[in-house]
Amino acid sequence: MLVAKLVRNSLIDTNDTVLEIGAGTGIITRELVRRAKHVIAVEIDPNLVTLLRREFRHVSNLSIIHHDILTYRLPEGQYKVFANIPFSIEGKIIRKLVRAKYPPIDSYLVMRRDLAMRLGGLSHESMFSIMYKPWYAFCPFHRFNGTDFVPHVKIQAVLFRALQRKHPLLPLVEQKLYHRFVRQGFTGGKKIDYNLKKVFTHTQLKLLAQKYGFDRKSKPSVLTLNQWLKIYDFSKKTLSKKP
Repeated sequence: MLVAKLVRNSLIDTNDTVLEIGAGTGIITRELVRRAKHVIAVEIDPNLVTLLRREFRHVSNLSIIHHDILTYRLPEGQYKVFANIPFSIEGKIIRKLVRAKYPPIDSYLVMRRDLAMRLGGLSHESMFSIMYKPWYAFCPFHRFNGTDFVPHVKIQAVLFRALQRKHPLLPLVEQKLYHRFVRQGFTGGKKIDYNLKKVFTHTQLKLLAQKYGFDRKSKPSVLTLNQWLKIYDFSKKTLSKKP
C-alpha cells in the first residue's frame, strides 16, 4: 500500500511525536500509529472525528483533536508532521508551521506540485524559499499519480518535505532582520537594483553584483540562496557603520 510505503520511507520512528493535519477517515493515521511513539490527529469535521474515535478507540498512542488547524496551538518541543492537507489552505498551513514558535523538525505534506515547486524554490527561487531556506531544506519526497487519490484527481501532487537544518545557515536570532531584508528585495516584483536602492548605493550594488556574479537588473527570483546570503551579510556590515 502506497501510504504504508511512504510512512515507512520517512524518518518517522518509535521515538517521535507526529502531528497529522486533516486525519479524515484515518488512512494515514493507521500507518502513523504503527510507527510513531505518539500521534496527534487534528480534524475539523465533527462527523469524521466521531468516526476516528470509534475506529481507533483501542489505540493508546493516538490523540484525536476536533479543531481547525489554522487556529490550533501547535505542540511544544520536538515533533514531526505527516499530512494530506487540503489543497485550498496548503499555503496557509506550511506558513503556520515554519513560522511557529516551535516549528516541526521534519514535515511531509501532500500538496500541489506547482505550489511545492514555488515555495521550495525547486525550479527558481521565491520570496518564501529565500526567506526560509537558511533554516530548512525543501524537496519533493514523492510524486503522486492522479489515480493514487480517491476520488481520482487531475491535479499534479507531491509529498513535499520541509526538513529543519541541523546546522542553520544563519542564526535564528537574525531571522526577523533577514526576513525584512529579503522582503525589501522582493518588493513589488521589480528588479534588484530598484528594490534595494534604499539599502545600498548604486556603487555598492554594482560592486556586489560583480563580486557575487549576478545581474543587478535581474528579478529577485534569479539570484541563488548563496547570493542572497552574501548581499545580506554585506547589508549588516553597511548598517553597522551608519551613525
